[in-house]
Amino acid sequence: MRIACLDIGGTAVKAALADEGGLGEISSEKTRAPLDPATLVSHLLEILESFDGFDGIAVGFPGVIVGGVVHTADNIGEAALWHGFDLATALSEASGVEVVVGNDADVAALGAAKGSGTELTVTLGTGVGTGLTVNGVLQSHLELSKIPIGGAPSLDAYVGVEARKEVTERVWDERCREVLELLDRVVHPDQIWLAGGNARRVTRSSLGALEERVWVLTEPVGLLGGAKLFTAAQ
Repeated sequence: MRIACLDIGGTAVKAALADEGGLGEISSEKTRAPLDPATLVSHLLEILESFDGFDGIAVGFPGVIVGGVVHTADNIGEAALWHGFDLATALSEASGVEVVVGNDADVAALGAAKGSGTELTVTLGTGVGTGLTVNGVLQSHLELSKIPIGGAPSLDAYVGVEARKEVTERVWDERCREVLELLDRVVHPDQIWLAGGNARRVTRSSLGALEERVWVLTEPVGLLGGAKLFTAAQ
């Protein structure tokens, strides 16, 4: 089975075909934000045209997703336009194949999971996302990025890309440690995986006692998880 995997971020949309041999060539295009639902579906269809046939589509979307329906769309468009939009059905009808949609951090968590114990994946990109697996099984999504911290209204506002640009590297590192310490107290994971475009910017030596349980991933987990998401839905 060939699955077209799409990872939608606030900065870029990544895509690749996945089959039994793994991921094929990865493409990346700038996210045309702010986006409305029709524009996004049209853009995704353009990307899919470059693939030589596929049996299904898996999408990681930056917002709360319930049954393929968008409830929030942080960082890519006006909330009122997105709430209640059935992305899975719209893309399925337009492409002619089955589509599964999940929160992008949840999909990344599936791609990152090694399958043993409690694993927390934290995506550091335009905003902050979190996904949790237990023994390789994805757990219910929690919008932990909405937790206030350090006087900021959310983790997004504290360590998201705009916040990072406003402070020094040292201050951002300290903030990232505070965020990970908070999430560690809430979730109590065995391992914490960092993914996303800003994960590589975190200085490991700044993590203190967490350093031995926090790892930065370079693999395209948002795409790898898509294939797992689709398979799990069958």
